[in-house]
Amino acid sequence: MSRSILFLASMLVLAVAGPAAAGPFEDGQEAYRRKNYSRAFSLLRPEAERGQARAQYLVGRMYEDGFGVEQNYGEAARWYRAAAEQGDPLAQHALSVFYAVGWGVAADPAESVKWLRRSAEQGYYYAENDLGSRYRTGRGVPQDNGLAYMWLDLAAENAPDSVKGVINKARDEVAQAMTPQAIARAKELAARCRQSGYKSCD
Repeated sequence: MSRSILFLASMLVLAVAGPAAAGPFEDGQEAYRRKNYSRAFSLLRPEAERGQARAQYLVGRMYEDGFGVEQNYGEAARWYRAAAEQGDPLAQHALSVFYAVGWGVAADPAESVKWLRRSAEQGYYYAENDLGSRYRTGRGVPQDNGLAYMWLDLAAENAPDSVKGVINKARDEVAQAMTPQAIARAKELAARCRQSGYKSCD
């Protein structure tokens, strides 16, 4: 996914979080949503240093994009990792992108896939979409149309309406290279993955 799409994803997550409550993190999150990045950084950095995972993710985004602070991919990667290790799916996805392209870290396809899978297994649709695309092309994973279809199907289910159609189109393009039996099997895999709470997804 492009950086612009990642930014839109982060804004969407903030938008659906609802009105900000009182407190430095909530105020910082609201400032970020309103694109008041200098204020957002001043409020969120201390929260990130205290270990608040979503604050760490947002600080990472500001370092990545140079919003409210000088752009620094190394710092962005450091904060993404801190949040990713706490299980934040947006940070895990962002860290996966960094390892895929070598921003702030040495490019490492295996490490990229590891973090991408962790994010996808939490139902984060951008990660599911990206993992499906990886299986479709065999980039960092063995090429597998069945797993590509499965992850894209899961992504389409979890995605907001604004991007659902694009993901459905990608899934349907994968299906064109599959037999009806293989498609049925991929749908079964997707259903099993959902029902298991992402514990049985291959």
